[in-house]
Amino acid sequence: MKRLFVMAAAVALILPAAASAQVFGQFTTAAVSSEVEGGAFITAGEDAFRTGGMMRFAFNSRSDLGIQLGFDRFRGQNSVGAGIDFKLYLMNPDSPLPVDIAIDGHLGHLRSDYYNRNLFGISVTTSGVLQASTSVMIEPFASLTLRSTYFSKKTSQPEYRPSGWPSADDDWSNVTETIVRAGAIIGLTREYQIHVEIELNGETMVGGALIVAF
Repeated sequence: MKRLFVMAAAVALILPAAASAQVFGQFTTAAVSSEVEGGAFITAGEDAFRTGGMMRFAFNSRSDLGIQLGFDRFRGQNSVGAGIDFKLYLMNPDSPLPVDIAIDGHLGHLRSDYYNRNLFGISVTTSGVLQASTSVMIEPFASLTLRSTYFSKKTSQPEYRPSGWPSADDDWSNVTETIVRAGAIIGLTREYQIHVEIELNGETMVGGALIVAF
C-alpha cells in the first residue's frame, strides 16, 4: 500500500496537467489490472493530438481504478485536465466463456483558454487472451462508450465560438456522443506491455501506450 501512494504522488509531481481515464483513450481491457500499472500514451488523428501518463490500481479481483494525466489538442484548441474511471468485472471468474466483460464509469475535467469541459460516461468492454505459440501474450478488446460533455465558457468575449463547440447559440450547454474503440494489449514480458488502439468518434484516432506492471 505504501508503494501505491508513493507512485501516485510521483505521477502527480511529474505531470503538471491531467485528463480523465477514458477521455484520452481506454488503454485497458475488460480484465482487472495487476496491483499497480503505470505508463505513457500518445494518440493522434486529423487535427487532434493527445499525450500524457496514466496509472491503474487494483482494488480486488473484480475491480480497478484508472487515472490519466496529459495534454489534448483538438480542432485548434489546447486543453489540459484531470479525471478518473472505475472498472467493474461482470463475468463470473468460473465462467466457461473465453472472454472477459466489464463495465466502466468515468468522469473528467478538461480546460482550455476559452472554455471548460466536464465529461461523464459509461463503457462496456469485452476482451480475451489469445493462445499464441510464442511467449508473447496478445489480448484484443472492443468497447462501446456513451459520454456526455458539459461546456462552460471562460472568456468574456461573447463573439468567440470555438470550432469544437457543440452549438452556435448563446446557451452553450452539452453534447452526447457514442465512442467505439478496438485494439489489443501485447505483453512483451510480465512487467512490460504495449497497448495499441483505434478510436471511432466521428473522426478516427490511432493511439499507443507503454504500460509497466509493478
